[in-house]
Amino acid sequence: MKKLITAIVLAQSFLSFAQEISKERVVNIVSTLASDEMKGRKFGTPENDKAAEYIGIQKR
Repeated sequence: MKKLITAIVLAQSFLSFAQEISKERVVNIVSTLASDEMKGRKFGTPENDKAAEYIGIQKR
C-alpha cells in the first residue's frame, strides 16, 4: 500500500510538469515506479538511483 501511495504522489507531480499527459503514460510511469524491481526505493540504494534516473528521463 505504501508503494502505491508513493507512486500516486509521484505521478501527480509529473502532471504538474506536463500540460498534457495521456492516461496510458501515467499508468506506465506509476506501474514502473511501483514495481517489485524498484524494491521500495529506499534512500541510498541502487533502486532509488534507478527510480531517480527514470523520473529524470520522464521529465525531458
